[in-house]
Amino acid sequence: MSNLPLAEIERAYAVKVNGGTVIIVDGYTSGYGGSIDVWRSPALIDPPLFYALAVPGNCGFNPNHCPTRVPTTDAKEFPGNYPTIQLQHASGRTLVKATKSFPEQPTSQPSNHSVSTAPSSASTSSTLELGWTAVHDFMPPGPAKLRVKGVIMMPTPGYRLNLTRATPQGINPAILLLNLDITPPTGIQPQVLTPTPVAYEEQSNERYRSVQIEPIHELVDVQEVH
Repeated sequence: MSNLPLAEIERAYAVKVNGGTVIIVDGYTSGYGGSIDVWRSPALIDPPLFYALAVPGNCGFNPNHCPTRVPTTDAKEFPGNYPTIQLQHASGRTLVKATKSFPEQPTSQPSNHSVSTAPSSASTSSTLELGWTAVHDFMPPGPAKLRVKGVIMMPTPGYRLNLTRATPQGINPAILLLNLDITPPTGIQPQVLTPTPVAYEEQSNERYRSVQIEPIHELVDVQEVH
């Protein structure tokens, strides 16, 4: 296994797709632009064991003040349909039941630590938001940058997602309004649920409390790092 540390996880999902299982994790890593990498253990055990590893990001010019708890959402697909997986993370090991779609209520059976498998937001007719994070980086030397990241389950591969700043903005200056643009694929695509990432970044010293994403009405709390 990699020498990377185990990640702190808040939520975990497992969804069966054609011939594979997509594992989505909501949690924390260190630095800016870091991620969570899910790695399968070679051990032949049932249920199969997976590790959630924290991949650190960039600490900038002052590593002594590197943020250690930056929220992130990541997804990874593995071959094989598994009814249940074991996910090892920083707080223990959790059993996560795989589903063909996302459950309305938590279905995990925790061991040592509870990780919810309930979705973080409601689905629309063609998409399901798997998780959003918004981090405002005020670390020197600047300039300050706001980074918004999300993962949306799309009905097929090939969708292109883009976040843009809404014009005009709303009446509350503490809430940044972003528009989510969805461009469907061209041609015939396999009917396979596909986790599709989207990200937005802007330089700003404005103290935002939250980011609102339309037209899906998603409100994301902003975490500041200094």
